Amino acid sequence: MKIKFFSSITCAIIRIGVSLSYLFFGFQHFVYTHQWIESMPNFIIANSPLDSETLVHFSGAIEIVFGLALLLGVYSRASAVILTIFTGASIVISGFNNLNPQVILVLVATLIVAFNGYDVVSLGGGEVRRLFKMKHSPMPVSPILKPVIQANKSAQSTNNKESILDYIKKEKANGVENNLIYNSLVLKGWTVQEIDKAFQDLKQNPTV
Repeated sequence: MKIKFFSSITCAIIRIGVSLSYLFFGFQHFVYTHQWIESMPNFIIANSPLDSETLVHFSGAIEIVFGLALLLGVYSRASAVILTIFTGASIVISGFNNLNPQVILVLVATLIVAFNGYDVVSLGGGEVRRLFKMKHSPMPVSPILKPVIQANKSAQSTNNKESILDYIKKEKANGVENNLIYNSLVLKGWTVQEIDKAFQDLKQNPTV
């Protein structure tokens, strides 16, 4: 589900802005660890299986990892949902002590990204995906060249057929059973249709 009243470019700007916010806060957890420890509720520190410093670093790592995913546009919706839950839980756990306009703005923007998912410049979707698909798609063939290409395909098909027939006749002359010849041709890369057609032609006209 996408939010229709935002353009794809606007959603891309929101996504990038949100991701930079989470990356900023994430690195803050590592640079100003002790300040973040002081802002944590005492019951969290007392009941957590991790020591307070590791807990702060773990929290920062979550924001950095999923913030980077948002920045690149990879798994945008999943990353935004995880960050929304993480931010909401942090607000509730802290007793709404860290609730300020900046946090509310980031939370609302993250929700917008969660609803929107991929946008026009996401690595996981949008125009980037279409450009990647176009890059790896075969080029359109000019109408002038189509008869030439078709003739080459027909000639190649005829040569393959003759090669199959020659191989079958040679193996039959050596006393090899049909099923072994059939399996050998499959292993050599010929299709089942080509092999069946060759056996059928040989059966109808043994002198070919």
